[in-house]
Amino acid sequence: MRKSAAVDPHLRDLSLRLLRSIGARGVAMVEFRVDSRSGESYLMEINGRFWGSLQLAIDAGVNFPALLVDLALNRPVKKPAYQENVVLRWWIGDLVRTLRVLKGRPAGYMGTFPSRLSSLREFLDLNPPAHETKFCDGATGGPALSNRFQ
Repeated sequence: MRKSAAVDPHLRDLSLRLLRSIGARGVAMVEFRVDSRSGESYLMEINGRFWGSLQLAIDAGVNFPALLVDLALNRPVKKPAYQENVVLRWWIGDLVRTLRVLKGRPAGYMGTFPSRLSSLREFLDLNPPAHETKFCDGATGGPALSNRFQ
């Protein structure tokens, strides 16, 4: 499951400063890890491409590919309305995660590892309230097939 969340203003500002300082233009995904104990942010990576959870952003009201086309064609780009708490289920990814959990905690894994039972419960919850479910998407090389459940 993926869920849209509010953008942290501090991380947004850090990302914009970083991208401007390296002269980046176009699409970029900047990823941080935040230490839960100290609140300190650590840069993990910058990707100059669309990200795997792009469909969630589109479903939440921000169509980044369309915005990029408008920018490239010198059309006015309006700030879209972003909707928080949109939930998207990606079945292929959920299945892969469930199988990994069922194999057990990998050697050297640090942190809390989910239980097999909790992983199965999450996977078998076929209809969480008000979500979009994706059977395939561009990341899998297949067509995006979806159903809306209310």
